[in-house]
Amino acid sequence: MTQPQPPTDEPLATTAVPDGKRRRRASLSRSVALVIGTVIIGVVLVTVFVPTMCGCSSEIAYVDAMKGDLRNLETAEESYFADSVSYESSTTAISFRPSTGVTITIMSADSTGWAATASHTLTDKTCGIFVGSATAPIAGQREGEPMCVAAADSSARPPSRR
Repeated sequence: MTQPQPPTDEPLATTAVPDGKRRRRASLSRSVALVIGTVIIGVVLVTVFVPTMCGCSSEIAYVDAMKGDLRNLETAEESYFADSVSYESSTTAISFRPSTGVTITIMSADSTGWAATASHTLTDKTCGIFVGSATAPIAGQREGEPMCVAAADSSARPPSRR
């Protein structure tokens, strides 16, 4: 059995790196970190400012508000149907309040289905949704999926997914 060796004051063996190489490595590491930091800041700035400058962010927000309201309306209608075995044609009767600036119009509602559209005071887009046997408010629309198109194009062409 070998005895453990007492600690010594000698430094551990290390790979000798000349000072010039060490400085270049440190300089290269700092340069890479600086480039990565600059790219991240650039991406953040582009993400924030480009939609603002083109006015796209507000349009997307209005469309998202209308789609969200139509999804919430679907939940309210299904809740009402569970109690009454019929869908309701009045948002007041199902205690539904749309977002500010959004107008919801329930086009049809009976015991077999319902359809509704949403518009916003600050965009020309119209969104629609339908469930059951109701007629889709937007051509090519799938049941239960809110879709939006420019107001004049609601049935003239296939709808956009946004």
